Amino acid sequence: MGLVIVVILINGSLAFACLYGAWRLWQWRSDLVQLRGTIGDAEQQLQQALAKAPLVLLQGQLELVTVRQRYVLPWQVRLQQTRRAIALVSFALSLWRRSQPRSRRSKRNRPKAQR
Repeated sequence: MGLVIVVILINGSLAFACLYGAWRLWQWRSDLVQLRGTIGDAEQQLQQALAKAPLVLLQGQLELVTVRQRYVLPWQVRLQQTRRAIALVSFALSLWRRSQPRSRRSKRNRPKAQR
């Protein structure tokens, strides 16, 4: 009779362990179902957000073009005008130096020992 009790206890323990394992698997399954729903919701929200991305990028590019036209292009024109003015002044200065008498220019160009 003692052996029968041992077998029944072992069977009961195994049954309880299997029941506990099944219960944990059932909980794990319900957690996975909930996680799948959360991931699905996140995917939908991400798709909605990314669907607007091309439009947002295009708007950003258009704004960049507008800023460039408003600020960069006028500065480039002013820079070009300034360079032309400097070149004109430089040319006028070289013409003015050529028109000066040689005696005044030669004093400036002479080495210090001869002065």
